[in-house]
Amino acid sequence: VSSHEDEVVALRAKNKVLEEALKAVDEAASKHLQLNFDLVWFAHNRCRFPNHEASKRLETSEEHREAILKLRSKDGDFHHGFNTGMLAASRMFKEHADISHFREAEKAGCIHSMVSAAHKHSDKIQASFENFPDVGVESFPDKA
Repeated sequence: VSSHEDEVVALRAKNKVLEEALKAVDEAASKHLQLNFDLVWFAHNRCRFPNHEASKRLETSEEHREAILKLRSKDGDFHHGFNTGMLAASRMFKEHADISHFREAEKAGCIHSMVSAAHKHSDKIQASFENFPDVGVESFPDKA
């Protein structure tokens, strides 16, 4: 039989592991979201906006070089589909890993706020499932 102190230590250790895992998922999702947004935007808009700064930047970007060559290959449709799927998945996983609203409630130190934030997170996850796949690229890519 473990004591309450042992249980608190175990829960804190588990919480630390889960927070580190969420941070890693958030960082990976952010990286892939930006990269795949750029590639999907390029595939959708390179002919519509050939002289736009974003088109020119992506066209000459070393970071995007190999992926853009793939988009122009005979298998370009496959690569565009892959990039689009990665964009949708990255958006969903980033949304799931974002617990900033819970951290704000935690800082306030109010248990009621923390419970409310946990419910809000569940609602946010459900909404992201309903919005999946979100593959929109209506805005221009951010400048690197």
